[in-house]
Amino acid sequence: LPMPRLRSLHLDGTAVGDVALLAASVLPKLVRLHVSGTRLTDLGCELLPRRLASLTELSVARCASLTEAALASFSELPALATLELSGCRGLPPAAVAAYAARHPSCRMQLPTGSPFVPLAPPPAPPPLAEPPRRCVYG
Repeated sequence: LPMPRLRSLHLDGTAVGDVALLAASVLPKLVRLHVSGTRLTDLGCELLPRRLASLTELSVARCASLTEAALASFSELPALATLELSGCRGLPPAAVAAYAARHPSCRMQLPTGSPFVPLAPPPAPPPLAEPPRRCVYG
């Protein structure tokens, strides 16, 4: 079933694995992919830069078998702006810190209590064009 305009795919908590990424790779406009809590492995992550280079948001939270090799694959996604890694037990903290340092513009979502802080907080609102007016009642 072709879906050439699909931009977001959420497969969180399903039994899919690397084969699902292969299937998703035929979606040319896909920018958001959520595969948290699936059977995704490093091998499946290798497909991402070659097949889904336009991804801006990727959630792989609770994908327990991911290792540093997955981070290397994510490094090759030029448009990636948001990456969720919470619960990825196979990712060494030092590797996550190194990834964050190399990709300061990528907003990383990590578990509460993590030693890492997202490096790209939301931007501050623009300054007001004119000072606020003072209201006088009386």
